[in-house]
Amino acid sequence: MVTMNEVARSVFGAWRLARLDPNGMALFDSSREGAVNSFFVALLLLPFHIVFLTLRWGGEDVSPFTVLVVEAIFYVISWTAFLVLAIPIVRLLNRSEHYFAFVSAYNWSMVVQMALAFPTVLLTASGALSPQVAELLILVVHLLLLLYEGYVIRTALRIGGFEAAGMVILDFILGITLNGLAVQTITRA
Repeated sequence: MVTMNEVARSVFGAWRLARLDPNGMALFDSSREGAVNSFFVALLLLPFHIVFLTLRWGGEDVSPFTVLVVEAIFYVISWTAFLVLAIPIVRLLNRSEHYFAFVSAYNWSMVVQMALAFPTVLLTASGALSPQVAELLILVVHLLLLLYEGYVIRTALRIGGFEAAGMVILDFILGITLNGLAVQTITRA
């Protein structure tokens, strides 16, 4: 069971990592149980994901039930696929002893990522920005999020920047692929 103390401590750890403070890692529970508990973030961020889905599919001619079922399945997959694919990579890098810390840090870092992404999406969706400014803002935020993810991976696994960049690229490609599959599944239903 995740306690409020664990949530507060872990979110603060993720915030410290966002400030490029490697001591933020000390705030995560790096045990197997801590790694499992960190998936609580998926529930914590679910309301924000629902807003994203509403913005994405609200004006489309698709079945709301299909959207709900398909997006629910892909939400679970998106929270687990990269972390499962990372297992052999972590073993190959001889960093297995840091895997649970990595899972905890990676999952809790999603709170910080959402804190930056959510207002950006709302602002760009509002139409308050010109299309060019909106695209530039989205690009800058994506780059910041990728850099942050790379720092979290590098710090949690205690690996070099090249290896961390490779893992970020893998996660990025996996995310694009899963998103594309979800869209195809919904639009073909």
